[in-house]
Amino acid sequence: MWLIFGVDLGSLYLVLESTKGRYVELPPFQDAMPEKQPDAPPSVVS
Repeated sequence: MWLIFGVDLGSLYLVLESTKGRYVELPPFQDAMPEKQPDAPPSVVS
């Protein structure tokens, strides 16, 4: 079981990485509600 779980973890990591890259490219939830961004960097504010 641990072997299968390890393989799944590896595949999940790869999928997570590619998905993270896609979300960085086009985040629809951030475009929909930009006012919900309290952690906006100071460079964007100024």
